[in-house]
Amino acid sequence: EMEMTSSTSPKDARSVTNNDYISASKAQEKKVFYIAKEIMTSEKTYVDVIEGIRVDRGWSVRHFITNQENDSCEYTDALVLVSDIQIDHINDIQNVVESCWKTKKPLLIIGNIGEQVKAVLAKNKIQNGLKVCHIPPPDFGRRSKELLGDIAHAVGATYFSEESGDNLELMVEKDLGRVAKFVSTQDETIMVTTGAVDTDERVEQLKAQREKTSTKREKDFLSKRIA
Repeated sequence: EMEMTSSTSPKDARSVTNNDYISASKAQEKKVFYIAKEIMTSEKTYVDVIEGIRVDRGWSVRHFITNQENDSCEYTDALVLVSDIQIDHINDIQNVVESCWKTKKPLLIIGNIGEQVKAVLAKNKIQNGLKVCHIPPPDFGRRSKELLGDIAHAVGATYFSEESGDNLELMVEKDLGRVAKFVSTQDETIMVTTGAVDTDERVEQLKAQREKTSTKREKDFLSKRIA
């Protein structure tokens, strides 16, 4: 069974025993459209151009690394949780974490999570085969929320927002987005989208908003979101 408790920090996760269940006690865890090029070599070399997302944030804990050679966390056919709500208790996301563990689906969490939650996730990745990675949200303040909204739209996720009064404990698997693949390093994360979500309309809305904006800083930020 998965473990939902941890008295250790992520760096001590390897020393934890495997006797508890990953069910935390109630007393206690840019979007920028990017073209990824994947080169396959056989008799010829092919370059496949794929629509994706690049975020200027990488894995938060080294225990999430799956590729030791590149110091990266890499998964295919992954689910994506997007939220601006601070996650300090594993109970907040227990439903979706356990669902992903049972179905063996990789889970990428984009948002702010506490150190204890990181420790619980790292512990279960190491000891129980949980396929998981966490990255902090891009940017800060209002801009961070707008970028998180862009990411959620691009991957087909329900964006759980503090301003909307959303409750993470009510999140289920259908609220998660999906990517064909993601690669997270210490400095950045690239998600290859599935192509199931049409982003053209949102891009046009951002372009129209940019045309109406008078400040250079805001125009630059909108251009960043459109790029």
